[in-house]
Amino acid sequence: MDAGSTLVPPGSRIVRATLATSIDWCGLLLGALLIIGGVASWLIGDDARRQLGVDRGAPTAVPLEVPPGYAHPELGYGADARGRADKSIVDLRPADDTTASDLSRQVRICVDDAADARQPCGSDAFGGIVRVVDGRRILISLDDDSPIAARAAWQSVEFTTNLDEAAWLD
Repeated sequence: MDAGSTLVPPGSRIVRATLATSIDWCGLLLGALLIIGGVASWLIGDDARRQLGVDRGAPTAVPLEVPPGYAHPELGYGADARGRADKSIVDLRPADDTTASDLSRQVRICVDDAADARQPCGSDAFGGIVRVVDGRRILISLDDDSPIAARAAWQSVEFTTNLDEAAWLD
């Protein structure tokens, strides 16, 4: 036996081999789960798109950025009597931050096709803000007691029909 070598008991070789194999399998399993998770989310699609009815053909447009003071978005869509999606809806509530909530009240953003004479989102007869972006009519409904600053903020908000551009949806 050499002076620099040590004697390793046979049982410890088995433990080392088993431990190395277990670590390899755990790494392989973790990698497989990450790949399957990525593919599954790609196959299922974006949750915001599903909630807004994009997969059912609902016209959509969302703010690129939401003005300060809003949180808790609720997403949805509406359908006509035949069950066809004809509008998408975003409801925003005031944030819990009391300093920001004085400039924000609940806001409903309803989007329909600008060429649809039925106006599924309704008319703007009650003082809502109406915008048209890429053939989508956007009706922004604010509470009657919303401050002028909140109304001004929503009149200048930029909208997009590309949901991937709206980071707040993530």
